Amino acid sequence: MVGVLASAGCGYVIAGKKIKMWGMILIYFMLVTTVPMQLFLLPLYSTFVKLGLMGNPFAAGVVIAAWNLPLPIFLMRTFFLKIPKDLEEAARIDGAGTFQVFTKVMLPIVSPGMITVAVIVALNSWNEYLLSSTLLQGETNFTATIKFLNLNGTFSRDMSIIMSGAVIMIVPVVIVFLLLQKYFIEGMTGGSVKG
Repeated sequence: MVGVLASAGCGYVIAGKKIKMWGMILIYFMLVTTVPMQLFLLPLYSTFVKLGLMGNPFAAGVVIAAWNLPLPIFLMRTFFLKIPKDLEEAARIDGAGTFQVFTKVMLPIVSPGMITVAVIVALNSWNEYLLSSTLLQGETNFTATIKFLNLNGTFSRDMSIIMSGAVIMIVPVVIVFLLLQKYFIEGMTGGSVKG
């Protein structure tokens, strides 16, 4: 939820060119999407060790959320670019401030995009392995993905347990997608072209 609101706020600001150097910020986010995760593992690991955060699921969650932000920001930016400027100007003439324009006018219009971003971020976080396995140590802090991969033993494999684990891993994703499929597809097609 935090990632969705943060990406919506950033997308709104970048789409409206409301800050100086917005072009540089846009280039920065484009460059960040091309950098591989492995490049940040050693600095992240040493920082977590120095701060005593190894095995802390909340700290790892913040890192995973930050890593998932650039793509949602781009998606939300395209949704905000589709909204006519007249709506924002009309709300401002009626006396709405920036926060009211954002929350009462813009967010309801881009709600399909927010659902799309929520599904993408949730899937990326659910399937995330590299950061979780590096920063979360101790079996009590493992995510579902790491626990599932631990079912595959070195010397013995119980395929019935592995297949049950696979079903448990897949069912929540399928249920969420089926419930939000209409909004997800509407959001993907709506944000693909600037109108």
